Amino acid sequence: MLSVTVREDKAICAFCKNWYDPLNQYIQPRFPQNNIWYYDSSAKCKCLVNGMMRMGNNGSCCRHFECKVPIK
Repeated sequence: MLSVTVREDKAICAFCKNWYDPLNQYIQPRFPQNNIWYYDSSAKCKCLVNGMMRMGNNGSCCRHFECKVPIK
């Protein structure tokens, strides 16, 4: 698992509401008070917007990105 600081302007699919991971099994908090989370970069889930399987670490600029974890 990789550690990352989650931000609204950094689109990582594993933290998007549109990345179909209903149990959030591929993410877990590390230091959520500082917006630092772990995620499985090799996980694949379906994007609910375009219907394609996407990697959790896809950092491409997606205009549909909506962060599903609380950012402080």
